[in-house]
Amino acid sequence: GDLTRLGTHSVTSNGTTSAPDSACGGEPQTSVVYTVTRLPVVQAQGRRVEALSTAHGATSLYRVGLDQQLWTTFFPDPAHSGQWSPWFPLGPNTFPQNAEVTAISLAPGATSLYVMGLDGQVWTRFFPDSANPGQWSSWLPLGPNTFAPAATVTAISTAPGATSLYVIGPDGQVWTRFFPDSANRGQW
Repeated sequence: GDLTRLGTHSVTSNGTTSAPDSACGGEPQTSVVYTVTRLPVVQAQGRRVEALSTAHGATSLYRVGLDQQLWTTFFPDPAHSGQWSPWFPLGPNTFPQNAEVTAISLAPGATSLYVMGLDGQVWTRFFPDSANPGQWSSWLPLGPNTFAPAATVTAISTAPGATSLYVIGPDGQVWTRFFPDSANRGQW
């Protein structure tokens, strides 16, 4: 089918994805095509999919579905070598259907997600949760500031375990929040 660009991967209309030779750390590799299981609650056209790699050869995909939950799938699925995991929701929070998901990795195997909530606050969820190893954290709002529902959160890791977030506010200015806050250890 026709190819649509997805970061360093391409997704075809039949649900397969291929990685270019330099997709893993710039090392020459043979391009391989994998099937990505279709998500029935997500419309494929005109919607962005966030892709993140937290380990060599590993890819996770994130997006908000028609049910307004954030959904994910990852490759490789530990239960089925060489295959994508089934899609699953990271509920129970819901988000605007057009919300852009931002994902970064602060350490090998770690993921931090940021998305604009229905309440206009930036929401986050991370893996692994230090209180529950091997599990996702609960959804946490990073309020009290609120932004337009269509605002996109940009995130970067500025040091091991450190994150800076940026979003355009209703005043047209760039707003930022960072972790850890030097004045309040372990807080945003």
